Amino acid sequence: MVKRKGNIYRALALYIIKNYTSLPLKEIGKIFFMDYTAVSQAARRFEEKISKDKKISDKVDKITERLEIGMSNVKT
Repeated sequence: MVKRKGNIYRALALYIIKNYTSLPLKEIGKIFFMDYTAVSQAARRFEEKISKDKKISDKVDKITERLEIGMSNVKT
């Protein structure tokens, strides 16, 4: 049995916040109770996972597409 490290949903949330907001890594780290360097490393690892796993990549694409559509409807 292979033990998986981390939580895919947490990593996804971190990735989305990092890529779709203007929050600095230090602020994202506060949200997730992590150091800013850990945020950067976690986002990089998730990006690697996306590039290697088609199933995860497809799910991320669907979620980010919905976010982009939703954000395009927001009036500023």
